[in-house]
Amino acid sequence: MSAVLYVPVILIAYRYPRCGILSALATGFAYLGLYALIIPDRTDFAEVLVNTVLLVGIGTLTAILAWQVNEKETNLRGIYDASSAGIFLLSKDGKISGENDRFLSLLGYGEGERPESLSNIWPGGGAARFSGETKNGIETELIARDGRHIPVFLSAAPGPEDRAVCTVVDISQRIQAEREREEERARTREYLDVAGVILLVLDNEMRVRAINRKGCTILGYPEDEIVGQDWTGTYLPTRVKTRVVAVCTAVLRGERDTAFPFENPVLTRTGEERQIAWTIQPIRDDKGAIFSVLASGEDVTRQRQTARALEESEGRYESLVAIAPESIGIYCNGQIVYLNAAALRVLGIGDRTGSGQMPFWPFIHPDSRATVREELTKTQTGVWSSYFQEIRLCRADGGTVYAEATMVPVTHEGRPATQFVLRDITEKRRMEEELRRSEVLYRTIFEASAAPMAIVEKDLTISLANSGFVALSGISRDEIEGKVPWEHFIPARERQKMLDYHRKRYTGDGNAPQSYISTFTDAHGKCRDIIVTASVIPGTERSIISFVDVTVQKEYEKELKGSLREKEALLKEIHHRVKNNMQQVASLLSLQAATVPDSEFAGCLQASESRITAMALVHENLYQSESLASIRAGPYITTLCSEIRRSFSPGPGIGVETAIDDVVLDMDTAIPCGLIVNELVTNAFKHAFAGRDRGRVRVGLRRETGGRLCLRVEDDGAGLPDVFSPDSEGTLGLRLVSALSDQIGGTLSFTSGRGTLFSVTFPYAPPDTVNEGSEDRTSLTAK
Repeated sequence: MSAVLYVPVILIAYRYPRCGILSALATGFAYLGLYALIIPDRTDFAEVLVNTVLLVGIGTLTAILAWQVNEKETNLRGIYDASSAGIFLLSKDGKISGENDRFLSLLGYGEGERPESLSNIWPGGGAARFSGETKNGIETELIARDGRHIPVFLSAAPGPEDRAVCTVVDISQRIQAEREREEERARTREYLDVAGVILLVLDNEMRVRAINRKGCTILGYPEDEIVGQDWTGTYLPTRVKTRVVAVCTAVLRGERDTAFPFENPVLTRTGEERQIAWTIQPIRDDKGAIFSVLASGEDVTRQRQTARALEESEGRYESLVAIAPESIGIYCNGQIVYLNAAALRVLGIGDRTGSGQMPFWPFIHPDSRATVREELTKTQTGVWSSYFQEIRLCRADGGTVYAEATMVPVTHEGRPATQFVLRDITEKRRMEEELRRSEVLYRTIFEASAAPMAIVEKDLTISLANSGFVALSGISRDEIEGKVPWEHFIPARERQKMLDYHRKRYTGDGNAPQSYISTFTDAHGKCRDIIVTASVIPGTERSIISFVDVTVQKEYEKELKGSLREKEALLKEIHHRVKNNMQQVASLLSLQAATVPDSEFAGCLQASESRITAMALVHENLYQSESLASIRAGPYITTLCSEIRRSFSPGPGIGVETAIDDVVLDMDTAIPCGLIVNELVTNAFKHAFAGRDRGRVRVGLRRETGGRLCLRVEDDGAGLPDVFSPDSEGTLGLRLVSALSDQIGGTLSFTSGRGTLFSVTFPYAPPDTVNEGSEDRTSLTAK
């Protein structure tokens, strides 16, 4: 039965904790009384008493616990309702299951209105990503009922029944305050940066805490490289560190409480020193304690340099005035109170000191006194000019000079005075007169010149034209000068060339020719061939152009070239026919040699045939070459050696090698050289390789120093007899080699041992410089 009573006792104690104890006691005594009435037997009394105590104890304990829970709930509810932060309960599915009034008023919901879920008030999908467990909180924006976005600080913690307790704090005012603070900081920074002075903050360790843009600019460092650095160790010269530290330490200690001036140099990034004039004052915190030094500084480097330069310049000015080439003096109250050495010379005063007074007006020529008085009046009234006036002066020795004078007001010993500067232009006036006369002379020569001439400006405008140019162009002088550009007379096909040359002359390009051939088109459209000679007039941007009409000469030149081509064709035909005739003679000799029974006589005929072939090859090369008076030695000698080898057919083991420099021989040299090669190579094939099936003949022609050529013919055959002389031999060939060597002015030499070497060294001049004494050599060759 006691178990049945536990439930109502516990329920009453939990629901009504203030009455729970009394209810438990009443129920216990009622239970005990009922037991005594219903069961008079006292055998179970101890058990009943225990049940009664348990019933009363459980009810009392339940009432006490319920009262404590209700008290805490009441306190929490008070906190919940009175909290300045919005609080709501969030279920796992994102539904809002409870909230306080602050949360609703924060979002603008009225009585009976409430948001259903977090997604309704959190834009951008933030509700879906919110886990409900944000210990540190996040800053975001919630949507109010009227659509406003309210910045809030949202935090969450686990709550009862798997729900999260979320706290929302309106941070609008804080964000606005931070924004205003940042704007104020930016404005303050901008004010500091646009300040015309350096603003510098140093802490008690002499480290830079702040510096404005002006300071960064002067030091040459960006701000992030300066802030935090040791000011004295990085930006001050060693000689001033101790003094600067002492001054800043005194400020930090409060020994210098008001702003005071201070000046010291600083080091820039490039190592340059800049002199800064500072105003230093302490910075105090809210409690009045000094924690930093504020220094505002101005770069006075230029002012200090200017002051020093001014002091130096004053000394230099006095020295320069004394030795200046211009005549300098000071006029005061009708007297000259100062003259430098140059002024003394110009006025012919002689040796005397610069100070000391003398009358002024006797040195002014009567023709110029009115002008001088006017200028002196201007200086005294403050309306004066700085340009030079030309005046005439009287010298102390009675002579006169012309001078350019300028006057400026000055002060002399506290009195108004006038400083004058004189420049002697006597020689200049003389030279100007000579220049005027020479200009008249040259203009007369320019106009009277038979050649067309014009003065052309840099922009190609013709500023001056003589009568010859007027006649060449067919346009009047008034229509040309200052109106017509030079390019107007040049045809389009040659205009770019003219413009390029004109530009190069003005830029100093040495590739611009002074004279060149062009075409001139007159007013009637007639083209003339001209030689243009152009040159920039020194010291000006003008050019003088002269023209020579060579139209007639060009026509003659065309006729001469036509005639020359005809003569060249005729000369080629002559060489061709001479070559053919010689080939015919050589063929006849070959046929005759084939029919002569005497082998010695046949050999003479074959030698003559070979010599004629050598001369015929010269004529063949002449009519095949562009030049009809000279041939290339290499092809000629190589072909000649090939012909000689072919005529002897010595066998495959005996050959001819040639090594010929790139030289050109005229006909008077080519024929003797060819005959020499013919005789020596022929002689080698006849005698050097008797009884042998291998051998080599080498023919060379090379340049040597001193304008000479060396012709060499060498073989590796049997060699010459021990006693040998070309002039004493009975054969015609070697005597002919000696005679031909003499004919070309050469020296013949030979050596013999393991083979034979003949060399002829002779003077050589290229065909275009060959002297005219070649007729004698030609006649000798013909012999």
